[in-house]
Amino acid sequence: MKYCIVGWFLVLLSISLYAETYYTDPRVADFLKEISKKHNLDYQENLNLFKKIKIRKSEKKQVINHTLNPAEKRLSWERYYLSFVNPARIEAGMDFWRENEPILKKAEKEFGVPVSIVVATIGLETFYGRNLGKFYVFPTLVWLAFDGSVRKKFYRKQLEYLLIIRNENPWFKNEFFKIKSSYSGAMGWGQFIPQSYKSFAVDFNFDGDKNLINDLHDAIGSVAYYYKRAGWNNEKKVAEKLKRKPKSKKNILFLEYKKEKQYWKTYHNFKVIKRYNNNNFYALTLYLLSVELANEQSKVN
Repeated sequence: MKYCIVGWFLVLLSISLYAETYYTDPRVADFLKEISKKHNLDYQENLNLFKKIKIRKSEKKQVINHTLNPAEKRLSWERYYLSFVNPARIEAGMDFWRENEPILKKAEKEFGVPVSIVVATIGLETFYGRNLGKFYVFPTLVWLAFDGSVRKKFYRKQLEYLLIIRNENPWFKNEFFKIKSSYSGAMGWGQFIPQSYKSFAVDFNFDGDKNLINDLHDAIGSVAYYYKRAGWNNEKKVAEKLKRKPKSKKNILFLEYKKEKQYWKTYHNFKVIKRYNNNNFYALTLYLLSVELANEQSKVN
């Protein structure tokens, strides 16, 4: 009797810890019927994927809460900037640059985007591959698409693209349940959301797959290609710090750093970076990190 009671307790604990099934959810059925017809996908094959979502409810809650309170909203400019432009990230960036220079140079030549911008992007997004995300991408997007607190339509679109990518890429299909992401479903070294993955991922080493998770050729090439498609122009500026408060507010960022008021004028390539992440802190930090990296590289050469 004692072991029976313990057994039932463990069953009940398991039920309470793990997320509900979406397999029988009519919302999922309607969603899959729509995209199956639209993209010629196998309805039953995709529905069966939903049987395998068994992730702790605490993770689901964590994912949803993160979308409501991202770092860009929590941190001041000073704290945000210092989180990314610091000796550790610059040193790691130079190591990454040195170890992958042939691929980076190839991407720069083919897509016309500076190596420093590509390296800075991967540095901000994943600390050069050290943090590819701690959530599994499929359940993450399912939670956000059907039970999230904000932007459900957006996340359903990302879930749609995720299933398309799975259908088109053999590697992705084989590893589908092992692929991790950020709390918003961004994947790989450059943290591409599924829509960007579908639109901008390139097979940069011509092996027949677009693998942005553990193939640096594809990851680097895809980041550079993204900026090219977004309109990067080497003849244009990104941003410059002004010495005094400008009369016009157009294209000006008003920031505070260590009690000092800063005024930054932004240009064409600043808007290009914001196509990658539509946040002023992100775009300016990425640019300033790229400058530090370029300066360090000039000392080497």
